[in-house]
Amino acid sequence: MIKILISGIIIIITVTVGACASSSTTDVSQAPTNSAPAPANNGYKNISQEEMAQLMKEGVPLIDVRRPEEYKSGHVPGAKLVPLGTLSAAAANWDKQKKIIVICQTGSRSAGAANYLVNQGFTNVYNFPRGTMGYNGQRTMGMNAK
Repeated sequence: MIKILISGIIIIITVTVGACASSSTTDVSQAPTNSAPAPANNGYKNISQEEMAQLMKEGVPLIDVRRPEEYKSGHVPGAKLVPLGTLSAAAANWDKQKKIIVICQTGSRSAGAANYLVNQGFTNVYNFPRGTMGYNGQRTMGMNAK
């Protein structure tokens, strides 16, 4: 019985690790922190906090795709709330050639949002993969993005 249980656990671990290893990933190589280059091959680029700050100084919008209650509990100053469920409607009004940064709580939803935007023809999409949980800076509370 114990051998069967151990064999089952090993199979589950093997399948899980194999599935994770075979998933596609985005290049996370470090770019110069003075300004992030445009993503290659119409894909999105994961960026560091320093790159995000530089892009925001240049006027690139930061789109927070979390739920309103998450956003209200603390967000990166200057981030605009566009919940993931409303992204397609909001993006229909955006210039597909302009740079855009996406962020969420941990990086999962923003990666999905970045993929969606790229698939819709956006060519300058940046993702902050550490999310607000990995953001080391002051946060704004409430619903007002400043």
